[in-house]
Amino acid sequence: MFALSLNLYQTLNRFHVYILLCTQQDLIVMSTSKQNLTASSMTIAESDVHVGMENTKKSSSKIRIFCLMVLALVAIIAVSVALAVVVIRNKENDDDSVILPSTTADPNLISSKREVCISQECILAASNLINSIDPKADPCNDFYQFACGKWRKKQVIPEYDSITGVTHKLNDELDIILKHLLERNIEDSDIEAVRNAKRYYQSCVDVDAIEKDNLTSIKQLIEDLGGWPVLNKDWKEENFNLTDLLIKITLYTANPLIFMFVYRDFKNPTNHMLYIDQPALGLPDRKYFLRGRDHRQLVAYEQYAREMAIIFGADETTASNDIKDILDFEIQIAQATSVEGRDQDKLYNKMTIGDLQTRYPNFQWLEFIQAIFGRDDVNISVDITTTIVNRDPDYIENIFNRLNSYSKRTIQNYVIWRTLNDFRIALTTEARGAYVNFNKVLSGSTIQPPRWKTCVSETSKAMGLAVVKPFLDETFDVQSKYLVDEMIENLRLAMKELIRSSEWMDNGTILKAVEKADQMVEKIGYPAEIKNETFLNERYRHYKVNETKFFENFLLLTKQSIRETFKELLKPVDKNKWDLPPTTTNAFYDNSANQILIPAGIIQPPFFKKGYPQYLNYGGIGYSIGREITHGFDKTGREYDGSGILRKWWSNGATFNFIEKTECMSNQYNSYAVEEAGQKLNGDLTLDENIADNGGLKESWMAYEKWLQTSRNGEPEPFLPGLNYTPKQLFFLNAAHIWCGLVRPDQAANLLLTDKHADFKSRVIGPLQNNKEFSNAFNCPLGSYMNPKDKCVVW
Repeated sequence: MFALSLNLYQTLNRFHVYILLCTQQDLIVMSTSKQNLTASSMTIAESDVHVGMENTKKSSSKIRIFCLMVLALVAIIAVSVALAVVVIRNKENDDDSVILPSTTADPNLISSKREVCISQECILAASNLINSIDPKADPCNDFYQFACGKWRKKQVIPEYDSITGVTHKLNDELDIILKHLLERNIEDSDIEAVRNAKRYYQSCVDVDAIEKDNLTSIKQLIEDLGGWPVLNKDWKEENFNLTDLLIKITLYTANPLIFMFVYRDFKNPTNHMLYIDQPALGLPDRKYFLRGRDHRQLVAYEQYAREMAIIFGADETTASNDIKDILDFEIQIAQATSVEGRDQDKLYNKMTIGDLQTRYPNFQWLEFIQAIFGRDDVNISVDITTTIVNRDPDYIENIFNRLNSYSKRTIQNYVIWRTLNDFRIALTTEARGAYVNFNKVLSGSTIQPPRWKTCVSETSKAMGLAVVKPFLDETFDVQSKYLVDEMIENLRLAMKELIRSSEWMDNGTILKAVEKADQMVEKIGYPAEIKNETFLNERYRHYKVNETKFFENFLLLTKQSIRETFKELLKPVDKNKWDLPPTTTNAFYDNSANQILIPAGIIQPPFFKKGYPQYLNYGGIGYSIGREITHGFDKTGREYDGSGILRKWWSNGATFNFIEKTECMSNQYNSYAVEEAGQKLNGDLTLDENIADNGGLKESWMAYEKWLQTSRNGEPEPFLPGLNYTPKQLFFLNAAHIWCGLVRPDQAANLLLTDKHADFKSRVIGPLQNNKEFSNAFNCPLGSYMNPKDKCVVW
């Protein structure tokens, strides 16, 4: 009997419940969309009943009434069973029961007369939290274990990955939706941009065609770039020209010696600027190259490069010798680079191309830059008076000094190797398998991801607006966009209140900071142009895709993306442009635009749902938006004013006090142990994100309290079924739930070196330890672990 009830309950997780009723001649299919169900009523809209055949005559009124009654009865039974299941699961055994902790505040609110939300959304949200909470844990001792203990116990990290979490699961669900949309046959109603997105995806998943090509296409590219010497003992150094090589490679991928890009001018953000900077390396951070040649991850990286060379046809002896030289060279590059987290103002070194040539005469700068921008498909004139920003003068000087110590063969080998590594998605299964072997050591994953998943990600990255159009048309609830917009205004007011109440800031700095909060622009959901079919087709008009030739498609789209970036140089900045796919399951803040970006991908449960109580929405997406708003006032964000201009606008006193407060927070996070890695967290590396986590949670709470006062006169919202927690407690539970996660030990160690975010647990513990409202909600005694006497507060 219980199994049957559980099956009925699980049907509520589907988007539609299909009830088939037979009439005398036809089949009537009634699709009941998710409705807000209550114990007393259920409404079925007329538009929710669809007749299967156009020429079907209307059934008799008695049959129609009977059908509707049956449908309503089944729905009510399903809700009743679902509620029963929630209760049964709570009391079935001690291990799975959700009990009221002894530390719960407001005990008079937990009564049999309390109002309980029994809508489908509330039932699913309750089930989600029930399957996450460890009721045996003390919320005042370890809230991460309390909020995430059961979730962590039930989850496993996929073999193809090194990390998983609530946000990763959301991304997985979205990937499945996009997979189904991309795998549909091309239809007459599809615009050309969507057709090409489908073709690109199909070429990516066509592994047989990739295997049949057998690296022929990329070997031709290698020859066009001057060859890969490791494949040819007789490679001639006299044919090598560094300028020509870097010109060619910059047209295809990120230059592995000099990173050149076009972006907003940080001191005049209405215009674009040309930048040069240190490049990315073949491992996630420079530190990997500085730990000694015998470090296992560096050894694995060398083995990976050697294996790739052999796959491409090198003999083992030549591969071993040349790859050793390549690694020695990359270690030199790593030593020349600067540490991350550099001061923003010191990164802005404006000079002309003529100045660049004079300061670094070992490279033909004008020839290099003119060749990139003088192409027919870019067609921008530059000369020695053209200005650029050199973001790392020391690196540029050091790298050209070091180049003289290495053979032309080694430099050519290195550039081609880095290109092949960047292009591995388009290579054969054997070549991609070499990366898997390396990644086992780097992060702990053991197999390749499903090809479809890789291709959904690649298609979204390459043609994000075309991919998201069918998702928005068929799946995304557009009204959510407007509801989130309303939340943002409450969050903005909360940030301004925090600024005004900051006693450590002088009045002049406060006024400017409030002005910056007012000037902050929000982009929600997706760009408006996405509904304009003409715009989409024009946006991707150069993306001519062949659904059987993935490498050619990949190369074309990569080159086209680079070309479009360089063409921006002389154009004014388009403030409405989106720089990432709307399907992204994260939120962002852009310093130089002073804008927050909330893509449609994150406007999903558990972050947000139109039918959720607002304590869940504010504890979810409200918290995320609050984080992004706070980024405008973290260590990096505070260097940019309300117009996005990089300049000094804080008083010396406010700056001094800010640094003092951030030192407290750095020390707090430095004390946290990351158990999976067996190391301490780096509170300096993660400082900006920790400031945002702490401020965002506080803002979201304040915004929710304001909403509660204005919308419900301070009266608490309905509780969730089967959970003996107040709405205030549920706010913090959902805020913690979004950080539930698991990570492999190797990846945990990697993230400590490279990630500016704290680990899952610290992102829950840190902000809550510093939050008095949390301690009040759970009645945590002063001096308990979750309510320390000394708290670190910036905002």
